[in-house]
Amino acid sequence: QGMQYRFQGDRNMSAAASLLLVHALRHEGYFHGLPDFAWPPAGKPRMINYPGLHFSLSHCRGAVACLLSATEAGIDIEEVLPWDDDLAKAVCSHD
Repeated sequence: QGMQYRFQGDRNMSAAASLLLVHALRHEGYFHGLPDFAWPPAGKPRMINYPGLHFSLSHCRGAVACLLSATEAGIDIEEVLPWDDDLAKAVCSHD
């Protein structure tokens, strides 16, 4: 799935996130084989061979994140950029 990214750096970070998922499965004592993924037409991918276990992956430049959960959940990681007054004035109200 991660090979759909246009830039090599994004593909590398997606691969790192997948490795982090395997590490998390091992660390939490669930690991019994590499995840077998299914991608429903609409919705989040799931691990066929880990029923009842949900996951979420995210990556940005320089960081990856992984979440394992017994319920549907999500995680998002973003690069923190320097403050930009002009951008803040364009998207935020005075209040």
